[in-house]
Amino acid sequence: MESAKTPKEIASIILKDCASFIKECRKSGNNNMIFYRGAGKNITDNIQKEDTWPHRRPRDTPEEIHNKMDELFCEKFWWRARSEFSAFVTADKKMADRYGHLYIFCPIGDYKYVWSPKIKNLLLKLQDKNIIESNEDNKLIDNTCNCIDVDTTMKTIVNEYLDRDLFGAYKSCHEIMFRCHSYYLLDVHVPMMQILRGDYD
Repeated sequence: MESAKTPKEIASIILKDCASFIKECRKSGNNNMIFYRGAGKNITDNIQKEDTWPHRRPRDTPEEIHNKMDELFCEKFWWRARSEFSAFVTADKKMADRYGHLYIFCPIGDYKYVWSPKIKNLLLKLQDKNIIESNEDNKLIDNTCNCIDVDTTMKTIVNEYLDRDLFGAYKSCHEIMFRCHSYYLLDVHVPMMQILRGDYD
């Protein structure tokens, strides 16, 4: 690392720029409430600011299905959870690590989030449904050659998502979709538990 900051310096940045997030985490009374994100690059410092995209492209989900899901998320939550300034995180270290280098995640400023108490990973859920493509009659075709109505299947999935209870999302270790314009990635050795506990306030 080129210029590693001290824990106190990092805490000062996080407590100022991520105040709303820290406040919500502290409400739970659990100082272990840490979220992780896998990133495809190494950061050069032990804290780095990253920006989200207004129109994120899907990494693994077929684009047509990605777009259909986004429309339904927008109908329910008023934002396109799969693409609109989205960052995907989880409290499950192993899950995040599969997507790249492992970092602690802290959203900057205002944020929203959605998660499901029943669905650990939306892509895996879609794969479990064996959904592989759409046909022109607005049906999804699975690998057993059965037709599944798009609206019925997708709405059922989206209806299982919540936009509240961050502590519940943490305990579930499920995928969480955050909406934020920017966020910090922290080295996993940063003492986040002590920051949440208030040791550096």
